[in-house]
Amino acid sequence: MSYFHAPAAGRVTSRYGPRKPYFHRGIDIAPPVPGQTGCPVFAAYGGIVRAVRSRGGDRNPITGTWNTGSYILIDGPGGGSEWYGHVVNIRVKPGDKVVAGQRIADMGAVGNVTGIHLHFECWNGRSQGGGADGPGNTRNPALDFAKYGITPGKAGSGGKTPVANKKPATGKADPKVLRVQKILAPMGFYKGALDGIDGPFHKAGIDAYHRAQRYMPGVKRDRVWGPATEAHYQWVRSLQRAMNGWKGVKLAVDGDYGAHTHARVLDLMRRNYGGTYRGKVDNIPGPVFCRMLGIDPHPGL
Repeated sequence: MSYFHAPAAGRVTSRYGPRKPYFHRGIDIAPPVPGQTGCPVFAAYGGIVRAVRSRGGDRNPITGTWNTGSYILIDGPGGGSEWYGHVVNIRVKPGDKVVAGQRIADMGAVGNVTGIHLHFECWNGRSQGGGADGPGNTRNPALDFAKYGITPGKAGSGGKTPVANKKPATGKADPKVLRVQKILAPMGFYKGALDGIDGPFHKAGIDAYHRAQRYMPGVKRDRVWGPATEAHYQWVRSLQRAMNGWKGVKLAVDGDYGAHTHARVLDLMRRNYGGTYRGKVDNIPGPVFCRMLGIDPHPGL
């Protein structure tokens, strides 16, 4: 039976998901104090060490990329594998049998890095799979943390509790949170993995959305997707659909009152001024403009 232990304690600096220029297939955990050395790396699951590399500078023979430099690859008994990148002071060798929670190395800065950290991946099989533009054969490590009730970046004691007897963490995949992330990601506001975890990436995405809105009366920029933000989002979609029924540039109906929607409002005001539109040409889609389109004014007015 498999057991799980947090691979490292520290600060999560990059989560699983799309990240320029390539898909980030794991999570990055940096030391609690930037630049701190000697931070331990533990085996997340028990298994057999398949490969170890203590240097960087040339192409990785297993993944075919240049990224992690040094690494440890451990094959678990269930058919999956775990990858530990940028490690130093490696304490295991190929063929060693390890148990969850065993110290196998320290965080390092070998490979393509900007500082000391651990890059941790969970594979669904014995290979990473695919090219560099997608998840390949990897899964979000946050799923493993959540399954055992451990917060990524925190020292975990889940390594002594079997899967069958450990209750999954509650509230980690709130459908409402996941829905907001799915809304924000296509607009480019959400930079984390679409995993439904309500953390700093989620709040930062909402904040980015709020800041990008050129017209948002009555909505506070409070990093919360509350009723006012939801009403604004739905109203912008109605506005965009209504404007697409008029001559001119067609908009994506995405609920983002950004530069394109802002410019389209001004375009319709100018095109119809003195005719269908009797209000001010001021870029503000107020009640007169909305009446022309046949929609309700912004709910925040």
